[in-house]
Amino acid sequence: MATASQHINIDEDLARVYDQTTGHSRDQILVEALRLYARTEGRQITEVRRTVAALEASTLKTVAGDDVVAQFLAEGRSTRASLAEAEERYGIPPDQQTRR
Repeated sequence: MATASQHINIDEDLARVYDQTTGHSRDQILVEALRLYARTEGRQITEVRRTVAALEASTLKTVAGDDVVAQFLAEGRSTRASLAEAEERYGIPPDQQTRR
């Protein structure tokens, strides 16, 4: 496989950490980190493109937020108190809060 050279600057503390904690070369670590980043970003970009295409085609299935909250409450995955706390914490105005 052909390779390309890339130079990056990192702070000395980070260099010291991975020099001391791994048995791999910096090149190996950076190549693996870039591969992981590319896979993760690639999947996210693909999903965003699919979602945008479905939105544009009006084929995206959606669920009303009230229905999700009601289901979470019914299943015990949330409580009215935790919902009220989250609404307060995130500053959700009363006219936008989920009906209870």
